[in-house]
Amino acid sequence: VCVSDECCQLSPFSSALSQSVSRHDRIRTIVSACAAFDHNNALVHDSEIAAGSDAALCKHLAFLQLLILKKRMCREGKDSIIENVDDSSESEIVEEIQQTLTVLEMLYRCTTTQLSNSFEKIGKELLPLLLSMLEDCIHKHERRDGPVSITSDQYSKGLDPNNVIMTKGTKIMAHLARTTQCLVPLANHRGFLSILRRISVTATLPDKSRFSALWTLGNLGCDADNMIMMANHPGLIDSLLEVADRDRSPEARCHAVKAMMNLAWRPENKTPMSEIPRLLSSMLRMLLYSGIVQARRHAASCLRFLASAPPKTKLRIVLHDNGSILSSVVNAASSDKDRYVRDCATGILSNLSCKETSKVMGEHPGLFDILAKVAVGDGGKASKIAAAALCSLSEHIQSANTKVLSNPLTPRKIDKGVVLVRSGGSSQIQSDGI
Repeated sequence: VCVSDECCQLSPFSSALSQSVSRHDRIRTIVSACAAFDHNNALVHDSEIAAGSDAALCKHLAFLQLLILKKRMCREGKDSIIENVDDSSESEIVEEIQQTLTVLEMLYRCTTTQLSNSFEKIGKELLPLLLSMLEDCIHKHERRDGPVSITSDQYSKGLDPNNVIMTKGTKIMAHLARTTQCLVPLANHRGFLSILRRISVTATLPDKSRFSALWTLGNLGCDADNMIMMANHPGLIDSLLEVADRDRSPEARCHAVKAMMNLAWRPENKTPMSEIPRLLSSMLRMLLYSGIVQARRHAASCLRFLASAPPKTKLRIVLHDNGSILSSVVNAASSDKDRYVRDCATGILSNLSCKETSKVMGEHPGLFDILAKVAVGDGGKASKIAAAALCSLSEHIQSANTKVLSNPLTPRKIDKGVVLVRSGGSSQIQSDGI
């Protein structure tokens, strides 16, 4: 596709929309844009944004939102002067909002560079409009008495304009969250996290809107500057746990676990998150029973991040639910079918190793054998991690005069001078400079 030719065809949209005053002309312009913009050529979308189409759509949304407010004021008898300013019904205006958001979502299939430019240009005006529209849709959904009248057949096909507004509005938010320059402003915008939390945890809302909200939360949590604030946002962790534990959709559960994994990376979040027993149990269940490979990997990574914490927090994790995490992680390091999960499990054991946990871990059946098996493996990163964990635990155990194991280990040279040797039927570890 020739970008310049395509732009010549599409660039009149902004001026056409600005000149469309009657509802008939506005709808005709929007419908035409829907047909023209429904593609995934990011460069063409870039050119349209550069030509001002995003700003034109933002202004149009503001105009439609104003019409909605005026209609409601008239209905409540608060403003009769402007009653006939537009002959559209409220349901028709809602439908026009739906179509306008559809066009904007198409436009935001552009490159992340142009997304960042668009956000800088119209973000402060666009976000309040989106939040207001989504809040209105949630309110109608909860009351089930919104002004939009549709047939049961339309509803079954997902044609409810409010559902489309929810789906497209959250998708626009997800598009913006693709660019790193937008992550901090989005997360700090008043009401942004709250609306995403409400959408993600409301199982009766359209799945696509919930998935977009959860995906956006996950991406916002990738920025280190957002992590502490998000972990402390009222109800956010609880909502993510509710989705991870109870949601009917495996995709939603996977997104929720990913969001918590990202938040667990920040050192300041490790202890407070580890003090939530439900969170530890949720990650363990996901690791053991999820049928989605990526969800299991997110759960394993989350536990690995949490395990890299102060000693008292490490001990809390080791003792959680009578040692269930420790037992499951040992099994995963030994025989999980997913190499990523096995390596993560080895990392968890290594991160948990410290003076405070050495007694419990040293007495755990099979733990030293598993670490030794991994340490003498293929010499990869997991082998080095296991070797370091063996050295750490051995030093702490020996210094406390704690018996380690009675099962002999096969002598073999492993990474950087660590040697497993027999000594009177018990296992010892000799280290040279690790």
